Amino acid sequence: MQKHRAIIALLISIISFSLLFCEKHAESNTVSRDSPDTNIVPLKIGNEWIYAKTEYDTLGTVQDQYDESQWVTSDTVEFGTKYSIYNWSNYANTDSGLIEYTGWSWSSEAPNDTILSIRLIYKYPAHLGDTYGNGMKVASIDTLIRVPAGFARCIKYESYHSGILDADFYVSPGLGLVKSDNYFGENYHHNPLQVKDFIELRVFKQPPVFDSTYLSLDSLKNALVNDEDFGWVRLKDGSYTPDAEGSMGGDVTLVSDFTFMDLNNDGRKDAIGMLSSNTGGSGCFISMVIFLNRNGSPIFTDSYYIGDREGIDSIKFDGRRIHAFLKIHAPNDPMCCPSLSIEKDFDFINDRLKEIK
Repeated sequence: MQKHRAIIALLISIISFSLLFCEKHAESNTVSRDSPDTNIVPLKIGNEWIYAKTEYDTLGTVQDQYDESQWVTSDTVEFGTKYSIYNWSNYANTDSGLIEYTGWSWSSEAPNDTILSIRLIYKYPAHLGDTYGNGMKVASIDTLIRVPAGFARCIKYESYHSGILDADFYVSPGLGLVKSDNYFGENYHHNPLQVKDFIELRVFKQPPVFDSTYLSLDSLKNALVNDEDFGWVRLKDGSYTPDAEGSMGGDVTLVSDFTFMDLNNDGRKDAIGMLSSNTGGSGCFISMVIFLNRNGSPIFTDSYYIGDREGIDSIKFDGRRIHAFLKIHAPNDPMCCPSLSIEKDFDFINDRLKEIK
């Protein structure tokens, strides 16, 4: 009996040591951040998250695997609140957690009042069992998970639709989204919890305090640009207004939503954005513009005219070709509201855009 007790005690010691070793090993291999951030998602311009994504069909067969990037490109202000452009939408860290500004409208009952559409994405600080928004729940407040980038301690958020779990989000405070699982949910009654796709953090990149490989928002907002109507002008805090005397009125405005990528393979991130030009009438003429990075200074290089009150939904660059996803007017659209989504592809050769017909 004493021998059995000794063996049991030895096994317990081995298991305890193993658990302690694994815990210490995990802590020593946690995903690193250059500078700690007490917010749930660090919305610093230049921060980039690269995820490994896997997609499945309803039988659990892998359909596709690829990398997916999310990054913070710039800051903007909507109705007096500062937001960061993160993954092509407006986000801000608040006392309640990470919120998303999704738009605004006018009230039919009070037409002079503006109704803001704000959505709480990740409640933070979070407590186990918290529910909020439209079907969100805090399922765990300290889950240690391992992804290609390393180990991370996460808050687990669950998303429900019509009472059925449709997604899990593992978010590490100061690091952001580490992993997410999306399920087929109510769209697949045979097995709602069949995984549809998941992403895992592979790399988290933070720019140094100053790095000439990145263009700052301030440098872009004060750059020299070549506008089709006004010619070469110097922006001041993102816009240019001609002198009143002898001018035709209007202005030039740089829309502060940029995509950063190395277009000329020199190791520095260049910028693609939108330039809006108004000559005094009702038109708002939008162009896609290219800024090359010369040791941290933006050099206006080329532009592509999109249209009157049309614009860019998103930009992708595959290392060779620029893919611009545009929103333009369908034949019956009013001028205010373009609805047609199209893709335009460009090569970038000798610092110039060349549209692929």
